This record gives sequence, C-alpha cells and structure tokens, in this order.
Amino acid sequence: MSPSETSAAPTAASDNPSSDAEPGSPTEAEPEQPEPGLNLALTSHADGPDALPAADRDWLLHRLHQALQHLGVTQATLAIHAARDDEMAQLHQQFSGVPGTTDTLSFDLRPTPEGPPQGDIAIGLDVATRRANSLPHDTKHELLLYALHGIMHLLGEDDTTPGAAQRMHQREDDTLSAIGVGPLYHTPPQTPAEPPA
Repeated sequence: MSPSETSAAPTAASDNPSSDAEPGSPTEAEPEQPEPGLNLALTSHADGPDALPAADRDWLLHRLHQALQHLGVTQATLAIHAARDDEMAQLHQQFSGVPGTTDTLSFDLRPTPEGPPQGDIAIGLDVATRRANSLPHDTKHELLLYALHGIMHLLGEDDTTPGAAQRMHQREDDTLSAIGVGPLYHTPPQTPAEPPA
C-alpha cells in the first residue's frame, strides 16, 4: 500500500436505479458524487483464521464515525488499512526509515493544511493481536485505538515529546470514553492468574 493507492473516497449509490428514464426527465439518475461529511473505508489484505471479521470492521467504522463526531470533525476522507507485520514493516521502513513493524502510520494527503482531514492510516493487525493478549480488551479495541491515534496525527496532534504524547493519549482515552468504549491507552496490562494451590 502506498498513500495514493487507498485515498479514493467511497461514493454514494444512486437513489434512482431507473435506467429507462427519458434524458432530462426528473427520474433520470444523477451522476454519483462523493458523500459530503465523513467518508471512511477500512480494508485488510489479511487472510486466514486471524483475519479481521466483517463484524469487527463494521464495529470499527461505527466507532470511528462516533469518535470523529465527538472531536467535532464533520468532514473527512480517510482510508484505514489493517496490515500484517510484513506490510507494516515495509511501510515503516519506506516512509519512516525505521526497520521493523509498528502499530500506526498515518499519511496526510490534504492538498492544503487548512482543509478537512484527508489521509491514509495503516494499523498493525498482528501488533494489535499480540498486544491485546496482555490487555483486558480484544484486538478490535486495540485496532480502534490505533486508528484513532492515526486520526489524531491527521488532526495535528504530536507525540514526539513525553508531554505531547501524554496529552495525545489522554485525548484518545477521553474520546473513547465519550463514545462509550472507555479508556484503552491507559489500561493496565492483565496479570496472569496464579495457578491454584
């Protein structure tokens, strides 16, 4: 995936499927236009038993819409891609110059900095699965955190200093709490249960 490969916004389906209308008549189908507002797409090339289920994709898109609305974002075009370790490592090396996989990469594709958020976000499916094994929430919740983190970067948040990172992660947890998910970044790791004596 490169940033330009997933930047197309979904389009609205025509409300009028009539194909036998007279040209210029009121029932003639209008050309498809991008939906105004929030355009989100979530893809994954992951296959097999650990693939991201369709129900999880739907849940993630619903929660991301809620998060954007809570943040006051009324217009955005975002393509989010859940990628395996090998793809995340390749993107991390190519665009950040850092070897190895990572949890989130965001690509700001706005033509001008003043425009509404427009970009691609790659989130690490394998990273989320491993991390969720040590947390009291599941993989889809961890992926939600990663996608929201990418969105925060596209909104201008920065985590390059400890103070900025703390503010950014607190804003993420505040947003997740406001939409009914609860904090995910500041969640203590699970403690393995002690075997019975």
